[in-house]
Amino acid sequence: YRDDILCGLLNLKPWDWTGERKQYSDETVLQLLRNNPGAAMVKYEFKTTGRGTTKLYPLFRVLTLGGSLKTVRTCHHAYPGALSAARTESGGNALHKACTYRSDVGIVKFIHRKDP
Repeated sequence: YRDDILCGLLNLKPWDWTGERKQYSDETVLQLLRNNPGAAMVKYEFKTTGRGTTKLYPLFRVLTLGGSLKTVRTCHHAYPGALSAARTESGGNALHKACTYRSDVGIVKFIHRKDP
């Protein structure tokens, strides 16, 4: 189920608003997840602020990179447990990250409904 292309597309710095974050391709990520839904169940190693890395499910990274509601739903459908797992792994819950990284209000509502 691991998808190294997906990992590469999501291994961008979400806090780099004018640089790496602009490279995120929601359409490509969505297509990869549709072709291989199992990839949403794998934790990938991603960059963190500073020089560290962390292991997260794709759903959480999609939230921080500005993914669409369609992509968030696709991730959640493939592996619903990723939403609540994000709470304990990253120092902030999914709703917090969606707000911090300016997700669309539809995504915020979706997260609130699925993981209040």
